[in-house]
Amino acid sequence: MPDATTIAVAELAVTVGFELHRWELLTDFQLYTGYGNRQMLGLSAAGLAQCGGSCPNTAALLTLQDQRTDQTVVLGGSFLGAAAFASSLTSGFTNQRICTANGSCPYEAHALNIEFETPRTCGDVDTFLVTAPGGGNLANPANLNNALYWTANNGPNPLIDFHSTATSVSIDPSGQLYDPPFPADIAYCSVISPDVNLAGTPCVCATGGVTSGVLLNDRSLTRNTYYCRATWGCSQNSSINIAGQTCTCPDWRILVGNLQNDRLLTRNTYYCRASGDRCQQSSDVNINGQECTCAAQNVTAGHFTNSGSQNSNLYYCR
Repeated sequence: MPDATTIAVAELAVTVGFELHRWELLTDFQLYTGYGNRQMLGLSAAGLAQCGGSCPNTAALLTLQDQRTDQTVVLGGSFLGAAAFASSLTSGFTNQRICTANGSCPYEAHALNIEFETPRTCGDVDTFLVTAPGGGNLANPANLNNALYWTANNGPNPLIDFHSTATSVSIDPSGQLYDPPFPADIAYCSVISPDVNLAGTPCVCATGGVTSGVLLNDRSLTRNTYYCRATWGCSQNSSINIAGQTCTCPDWRILVGNLQNDRLLTRNTYYCRASGDRCQQSSDVNINGQECTCAAQNVTAGHFTNSGSQNSNLYYCR
């Protein structure tokens, strides 16, 4: 099975074809500087217009370049690294631009419509009907492989097994990221679903140590993505302060932990953290600058910093 980055790139190629109905990377996408000063690939105004102003599956996949989503999605049995995914997409964009500019990647303007998916061992073969934008056949549909040159970063992507006929093109991605419903015997760790609420759907995630879990949409940055969580203990929504209550979280191999409200974007959600992991402290006295640790945020020698927001008594380990 290819690595998670390879699978994610192939999934993006299929999703773009499905939602934008063409492969025009240089027109429909752009490079920008995102969170943590990271260069990432994003939809352009032309790309958004191409899919009617909203490209939910494409946007959800692109969000996985953000460092705050690092190691949250499992593909091919391994967690997807945000930095590796962003690097592959931005390098691919540059490679496509150079290849197009020097005339090495010719292809015709085209329109794609999904025809069918055929199950395969590692995923699905996705076949698109292809025409010229105004209708009629392309002169050389095989050249559309050049429109996917961006997927061949550091060598050809083994999941872009491109085939074409006079009226269709097919590529082979991994098919376990979206398109519900799922067969009951398929184990999956995460799923992108912008149209169907999958919260509570039973799931299994061997990579995350979840043998009997449910899908939860519990990460604010990936609103359309549902993650397989153990059915007890990993997080709990509460309007009252339940920080410090004991918990368990097999997802993160925490046998005995404490609930902590340590994510600014989800202020009413308490997450199970390993005991002794001090990510947040409420205090009526000024503890700004006191030493702390927060394994959940990879802080091994940090200091409490006042939030400076609505709760002036709340300090975060930074």
